[in-house]
Amino acid sequence: MPQPKSKYWILVFALNDENLLYESEKLEDHLDWDYPQVCDFLTDLLVKRVAKFYPGAVCIGDERDGENLSVRIAIKKHRVGDPLEIAGFKRWELLEITPFKDIYSDDDPREFFKKKK
Repeated sequence: MPQPKSKYWILVFALNDENLLYESEKLEDHLDWDYPQVCDFLTDLLVKRVAKFYPGAVCIGDERDGENLSVRIAIKKHRVGDPLEIAGFKRWELLEITPFKDIYSDDDPREFFKKKK
C-alpha cells in the first residue's frame, strides 16, 4: 500500500505485559525500580532506537495501565516520498503509522521537535 506523501509521522509502539516483563528483566541493575521508572526507561530506550533511523525522533506521549505500555513517537522523514523504515524492535509491536496531520490537524509538527531541544 503506498504511503501518503508526508514529511512528519506518528508511530505508536506497544509492549504487552509478557514483553514488558521480559524487557524489564534486562534491567537487573535496577531491580528496585518501580513500574513508572521501568516504563520511563523503556520509553527512553525505544525513542533512542527510533532515532537511529530518524534523528530527532521525539516521544509525544505514552499510556501505562499496569499491563501494557504504549508510546507515541513523532518522526521527520529525510525526504517526502521515501518509504518509512522501521525494523529491529524485537518485542515492541508497531501498532500505528499515521501522518502527523491526520492526528494533530491543528498543530504545526515543527513545534514538537522544537520542544525537544
